Amino acid sequence: MTTMDRTYSPSVNIVRDRDSQVDYITTPNTQSVFDQIINQSKTGVRSFYIVGDYGTGKSSFLWAFEQTVNGKGKYFGDHEDLFEDIDSFDFLPIVGSYESLHRVFADQFDIDFDYSSKDFLNEVDALNKILS
Repeated sequence: MTTMDRTYSPSVNIVRDRDSQVDYITTPNTQSVFDQIINQSKTGVRSFYIVGDYGTGKSSFLWAFEQTVNGKGKYFGDHEDLFEDIDSFDFLPIVGSYESLHRVFADQFDIDFDYSSKDFLNEVDALNKILS
């Protein structure tokens, strides 16, 4: 009788698996999406959304994307010179849940739940200044 590995999970969670090793396989479609995001970000587009049915690899792609742009892996080719003036990126991994987005942002930015829009934008601005 063999025992099954109980730590196996068929899905990737961008919070739980952030520092884990994942066997990611780049496909022509994911390479194309990666290239589009990189090229569009260089022209000024800074917001992207990825949609797809459950189990199609959105979280796996985001995991591999973060690993690649931060130099922890080369899932989309050798991209050390992708961004000449940027050493690394900071990601805010947020996974959908039944909690309110208001609560998620309060937790993510470590601010009181009763924050105002101005408080939230001040926190985002402060983080941006730290990272700049």
